Amino acid sequence: MRNLQSKIADIDQGSNQYQADVQKVIQAIREEGRHLKEMIDKKVEGLINTLKEKDTRNVQTLQSVGNELKTALDKAKEQQKFYQDTQVTNRSNRRNTDSYYAISQICQKDSSRGRNRKLFGELTFGETVKKEENPKPKENVRVTRTAKQYRYRCERCG
Repeated sequence: MRNLQSKIADIDQGSNQYQADVQKVIQAIREEGRHLKEMIDKKVEGLINTLKEKDTRNVQTLQSVGNELKTALDKAKEQQKFYQDTQVTNRSNRRNTDSYYAISQICQKDSSRGRNRKLFGELTFGETVKKEENPKPKENVRVTRTAKQYRYRCERCG
């Protein structure tokens, strides 16, 4: 019987030891779970911070590209306006040239110089050039009749 009582005491002691070991394992599992939760939380925070940094950089990049595109668009509009203005100027110059040819045709058809001056006045375009009244050239003075005078006039009428 003694042998049975000692075996029962060993079983009780083993059972208590087993329950203590189970409690230690449960405690270790809980500690490991808390540790894993902390690691996961740190990793999640790191990923969120990385994503926010990338988002900030991408937004800045997109804004700078948008600003560059706006600047390019403004320059293109400015160039288009300049081009349109030059087209208007070219059309105006063509009209002036057309007017010159029309007037020269009128002058050729009607060679009456006085009548043309009464109708149109002095026909000059651009800068006016001062005419020399002295018909005799001075010595050692070059005649400037061949220089560009920047005005249009009918060759027949003057």
